[in-house]
Amino acid sequence: MLVHDGLTPAMSALGAVLALAAVRPWGRRLPPWMVRLPLWFGAVLLLVRGVPGLVENLTTATGLTPYGLLGPPGAPAARPVRRSRRRDPAPTGRTSGPAVR
Repeated sequence: MLVHDGLTPAMSALGAVLALAAVRPWGRRLPPWMVRLPLWFGAVLLLVRGVPGLVENLTTATGLTPYGLLGPPGAPAARPVRRSRRRDPAPTGRTSGPAVR
């Protein structure tokens, strides 16, 4: 989590600098690929993440999918994964005394 908290502001600052490099005269000193490649990558990432979110918001707002694209709560996609059987016995809540079976 700590890495994520530091990475997000760093990527935002880099994006701001690259956006300025694309339109300011000092950006001409950089190789064109160094400016264009990250900008294209960011645009594709926003497209891949943004369009499905927009579609889900529109279908939910219009009532086509009232619970979102994954369906109502309790649908197979929303159920938690079942764990395998436990090897140790479940705790009984007792802290002292003989073991009860």
